[in-house]
Order: sequence, then C-alpha cells, then structure tokens
Amino acid sequence: MRQLKNLHGLGLGFRGGDSGCSAADSLFPAGGTARPLGPSADGATPAPDDLPGRPRQRGGASAGRPAILAWDWRSARSLCVTALLALVFSGAFGSSALAAQIHPYTGTSFGPDGTTATSFANLQGIAVDQATGDVYALDAGEGGKVYKFDAIGIPVDFSGLAGNVIEEVGGAGNGENEIAVAPAGSPGGTAGDIYVANNSVVKIFSPNGAVLGKLDGGETCGVAVSPAGHVFVGVYPSEIREYVPTANPVTNADESPVKSRDVLSGICNVAADGLGNVYGAGYSSGPTFGLEGLADSSATTLDPTANTLAVDPTSNEVYADRRSEFAQYS
Repeated sequence: MRQLKNLHGLGLGFRGGDSGCSAADSLFPAGGTARPLGPSADGATPAPDDLPGRPRQRGGASAGRPAILAWDWRSARSLCVTALLALVFSGAFGSSALAAQIHPYTGTSFGPDGTTATSFANLQGIAVDQATGDVYALDAGEGGKVYKFDAIGIPVDFSGLAGNVIEEVGGAGNGENEIAVAPAGSPGGTAGDIYVANNSVVKIFSPNGAVLGKLDGGETCGVAVSPAGHVFVGVYPSEIREYVPTANPVTNADESPVKSRDVLSGICNVAADGLGNVYGAGYSSGPTFGLEGLADSSATTLDPTANTLAVDPTSNEVYADRRSEFAQYS
C-alpha cells in the first residue's frame, strides 16, 4: 500500500501498477469473502445523472488504478474494497472540460473484528491516517463508536485503551455524521488527532484514543481536515466554518472570521482540498456544492445527488458518494 487517502465513506488507496481486483483483494486478510455492492437486489443499477460544473480546475491524475475502501450503502454494516469499473462522463464548467468517472461499489467486506463474521450497527463514515495507513470507521449505532484497523483490515488497539474501539462518540442518522484525521504537519501539534462530527458537536480524540476536547455551536454534522491541517466543520443548514489550530486540541477560539453564509442549502458533510476549494453536501439526497474558498458568494453544484464526499489530498480530485455508486471528478 503506497498511499491511503481520506474520504468520508470512502478510503482511497492508490497502488502504482496494480490493476483490477488484485489491488482490492490484497488489502484484506486471506479468506475474505467477496460481496458485490453495485447493482441493487433487483439487478438494477441507477443510471448516471448529468454532471454539472465544478469550481477551480484540478490537475494531476494519480499513478496506478485506485482501490476504494467504502461501506455497504444498503446495510451500512460492512467495510468493503471496490473493484473500479470506469464509465467516463463529461460536462463543462465555464469553458473548461469536466470529466467524471462513475464507479459502482463491488468488492470484499469486513466487520468490526476484521472478518465477515460480524457487522457494524450503523456504519456512517471512514477516514485514513495518511502517516500510518490506519483506517478509522465511524459506527453511529449503540451510542457511537470509532473502530481502528490497519491498512489490510486487521483490528489495531488504541494505545491508551483496552481495545480497538473508542466508545460513546455519539451519532445520528444517515449523512449527519463525519470522521476525519489530521495529517502530518498539522498546525498546533494536532497531527493524528481524530475528529468526529455527531450532529451535535465535533468531538476530538488523540491518536491513542483519549478525549481531547470538542468544537460546538449549532448543529455540527460534518468535519474535514485540509492537507494543511485546517479543520472545516459543516453546520446545518448552510454554514461551513474553518479552524486553524494554534495548540492541541483546536478550540472554538481558533475559528476563522470568514465562513460561508447563505450560499449553501441543507449541508452537513464537508471536504476541503489543497487549492482552497471547499465542498458541502446536502445531508438527505444531495446535491454537493463547491466554493472557491469560504468567501465565495456563489456556490457551484458539483454533483446532483451525492450526500457524502471527500477529496484526494494528493491530486485534489473529488469523490462524491451516490449510495449505489460514486463519481470521481478529475
């Protein structure tokens, strides 16, 4: 595994030179069971929608074919690695060409113990620590839990706890929770901190599982960390806030005075890239919006139906989850 990227609901791992299902299969222990997650039970696969424009142009496709770590959107009970089947779609934003690849969910699944023998209660999101490759899964059921796994799906204990689970993190319904991990070099010594938005507050945990603090104020149901380590919080129904940590943990006092206002609608989950673009997704059934910075007074619709999303921190590509498939915007 060369890199693992952070996505809400999608953990992205690029493996240079790999192709097809071999890359996906190698992420998990031997004996895993494949579970197709693309078409619905009746065999129907939703047709792709027209894809409108997006904010500032991104460049630089990553090497190799990606393997995507995701959850089963129908049962919300298992993590899976998808084999990517690309359907190229095109549109336009201004005079720039826009290309999106549509990928159905197919692949291998595992539950809280790293096997197919167990299931999550209500899996809502995942994040990947860029420095270690460890995977964090947010289960909103049973009081809310965060599970930790290594890059091949084996449970990893938090060093400050008795197991691989942080208990009582809170949680709510679909699209109203999000998890993120601060990358290496994050300001204020916050690298590796775990952020959980539970539709009430953003709880902050250290890499060893200890409670550090919280961000509050409003119905906070989205959280993301930019490649620079800035924390972005989605506050329903229309606000995205930015926090620049000055110490560990980040606090409400670190909030930037600039925030999005009255240009988004019904948003919860958020994402931010390394180019200054910020994204918010409608918590129910989309759409996903893009802003060229929080001061942007005119939001652009990126994807018409996705209600969760994430950004590849290396290429700045955007991944929008449509439940039965996801759209990759390059």
